[in-house]
Amino acid sequence: LLVEFMHYGYACRRIAAATNTRIYTHGHGKDVSAILTQPAFKLSASTFNRFDGVIAVSEFMREKLVELGLLRTKISVIPCGVDAVSYTHLT
Repeated sequence: LLVEFMHYGYACRRIAAATNTRIYTHGHGKDVSAILTQPAFKLSASTFNRFDGVIAVSEFMREKLVELGLLRTKISVIPCGVDAVSYTHLT
């Protein structure tokens, strides 16, 4: 199960556990920088550390997640977008 946005991943954690389904969540930006750090959300790093993996879109975001308590070994960096330099021949 790949869940876009970490707060939705947090919400789906029980479904994955109940169905014995592997779960990955994908942090995009605002979910990490604003939503997960709000006191009302009460981010539990231990919850995300039990996921099969967390995807961050940049090294900067990975560092933010580590600061929140996630294990570096759980986080893969997969950037969004394209390498514009590689596509200069299209212009």
